[in-house]
Amino acid sequence: MTRPRSLLFHIVLWLLAAVTLGISLTAVLLYWQFRTDNSLTRLQTLRGQSDLLEEALRIAPGGRLTLALPARSADLFKAYSTHYDVLDGQDGRIILASAATDPALWPLKMQQSANSRSTGIWPFRQKSNREVFFVNNSLDGGEMHYGLSRIIVLNRHPYLVQVASTDREMLLDSVVEEYFIHIGWFWLPFTLLLLGVNILAIHHGLAPLRHASHLAEAIGPQGLGERLPLAGMPREIIPLVAAVNGAFGRIEAAYNAQRDFLADVTHELRTPLAVMKAHLSLLDDKAGARDLVADLDQLERLVLQLLDAARLDVLRIGDQDQADLTALAREVAEYLAPLALRRNRSIALTAPDWPVPVRGIEDVLFRALRNVVENALTHTPPGSEVRITVRQPAAIVIEDQGPGIAEEDRTALFTRFWQKRRDRRSGKRRGAGLGLAIVARTMEEHGGRVEVDRSETGGARFTLVFPECDQPYCL
Repeated sequence: MTRPRSLLFHIVLWLLAAVTLGISLTAVLLYWQFRTDNSLTRLQTLRGQSDLLEEALRIAPGGRLTLALPARSADLFKAYSTHYDVLDGQDGRIILASAATDPALWPLKMQQSANSRSTGIWPFRQKSNREVFFVNNSLDGGEMHYGLSRIIVLNRHPYLVQVASTDREMLLDSVVEEYFIHIGWFWLPFTLLLLGVNILAIHHGLAPLRHASHLAEAIGPQGLGERLPLAGMPREIIPLVAAVNGAFGRIEAAYNAQRDFLADVTHELRTPLAVMKAHLSLLDDKAGARDLVADLDQLERLVLQLLDAARLDVLRIGDQDQADLTALAREVAEYLAPLALRRNRSIALTAPDWPVPVRGIEDVLFRALRNVVENALTHTPPGSEVRITVRQPAAIVIEDQGPGIAEEDRTALFTRFWQKRRDRRSGKRRGAGLGLAIVARTMEEHGGRVEVDRSETGGARFTLVFPECDQPYCL
């Protein structure tokens, strides 16, 4: 049988998957947004530097191109480690440059040919025919540079204004790297913390359901009138709880009907049995009448046992219910003494002179002890005795001198209607197999148990063990 899946585990598993997916998507989106913003900032920075160069270009007398770069702009170029040059738009010759560079940041012949990454310079974005962004990894020992090449026209002559800055000078690249390397590790404990908080919230939310399950476990034949509370239940669980309460109601009705039917039948049978026994006493055939009376006695005992079983189904033991084992054992011995004498047996009672109180209902315990002693009188041989011993703190031992009970039969002994196979030629009347089952059920309802083993004489020994009484009247 497969182990049922935990609802909490199922919810937590899906929650973990959702949180992991959410954080992963958030990380990807953040990274993409950072990279996009970084790229836009890079392009804007290059465009701004190109604008500064374009504004500083002048045509000197004689047609020579000069650069009058303000000191503030020069400092800015230096801070960003910006390279720049100005090329002749027709032949690609370098006219102005930030340093002696050869070739240019993006030579004209490379722009006019099929560009390849193998050259170390390639375009990565073209905004228009007027300006193109490119990458150059051949400057400063192969360090990556991002650049902008823009076409301008001065005095009807085309020029190429080019600027390039190293990637490490772009601030957002560093921000992205620092974030994912030095701050990104925080996502793991944050995820675990978030998951832990959600688990606690779910566990708290399922508390009413656990409470209802504990109440349902406590509902038994004596408490079929109990119902699961709807107050405090989550709205999604209320239909289920209401359906369970409805099922309990139907079970209670069917159970009560069956119990009442059994009680009515057993009660109605007692009167006809008594009348039949009275009529049998008037017969002339006394021997035949005795056999019929014995059969009726056995039938009457079965009826009484069925009535006892029905009463146990509604048995409720209160804290104030008490019984004295010493008095109980004495009453049973006195009650069964005539039966023992008729069968040529005897009953020996050993009990303290003081009460041995237990929590329980006296008449129910009386019938249980009577069943055990009657069973012992049936199986002990003629001329022998059945011993009843009251022990402290709370136990009654019944021993006979019969054949005993085989170890393999001791478990099935307390099953309803169980009977060990006997020789039909022995002439012994067989019971219905209810007596010891009622005894075991009675002890269970009183919080005790029945132990079976072999006595010192080889017969059966039954021990009714009660829990120690903790009520004020027991102290």
